[in-house]
Amino acid sequence: MSLKNAPGRHPARWIEPFFVHSFDVDHEGRCTPVTLLKMMQEAAWRHAEELELGFGHMKAANSLWVLSRLRLSVYRYPVWGEEFVLETWPSGIHRLLVTRDFRVTDDRGVAAEASSSWIILDLETRRPVRPQTALADHDEMQHGELVFGEPTGKVEPPDDDEWNRSRPFFVRVSALDSQGHVNNAKYLEWCLDAFSLDHFRRWEITDISMNFLAETRYDAELHVLTRELSSREGRSSAPDRIETVQELQNSEESLVFACRTTWQEKVDG
Repeated sequence: MSLKNAPGRHPARWIEPFFVHSFDVDHEGRCTPVTLLKMMQEAAWRHAEELELGFGHMKAANSLWVLSRLRLSVYRYPVWGEEFVLETWPSGIHRLLVTRDFRVTDDRGVAAEASSSWIILDLETRRPVRPQTALADHDEMQHGELVFGEPTGKVEPPDDDEWNRSRPFFVRVSALDSQGHVNNAKYLEWCLDAFSLDHFRRWEITDISMNFLAETRYDAELHVLTRELSSREGRSSAPDRIETVQELQNSEESLVFACRTTWQEKVDG
């Protein structure tokens, strides 16, 4: 596995090795979607620093990167003790969204792929900045491979209000990032925790699309809404596959996060 980044001052692609630690895996010793999301965010941050578009550079320009959407497809979950390579690169500008894609590989081939969409936010007005203007001097951000052929779309709500509603919970210190906001990966973690252990013993996630819709701070009250889709709502008709939609809402029932997940029945279980 090659671990070298592309030559030049600003590598168009960032390649980084990762090792799966004991604290990265689930009850079956496998890497989780949440762990993969965290590792992807870390690699994206490192590459942004190399491109002089990291946190400090953006703050000096009175702006900030905000994750808006992300789709993750997993073909094989790395397990405890394995090492894999994570590759990431800017994949284009689409109106107000700047896309960045990812690929996870090991000696057996591609294990997972992802595509993310980001907004550049003005720190004073809290409004989006046109990326064509903000990134005018960064040609490497303009074009690139989209692993799914198009940017991640919107997670549409189901046709009715037949949701399973979780008990309310509150944002605690452990969920906060260095800016005092809830870390992006935490939203996904909360939604997946709404499923039982028996559910995870039978099903595994193969694809998940996420929309990050509002920032959340300490002590906010939240609850998760979960709904399994029917075939008329666009879900797969395969008997060994189900699809779910989840929404994370605050105490005012405003939408904070949404995800649509495809689950494959495990062969052994």
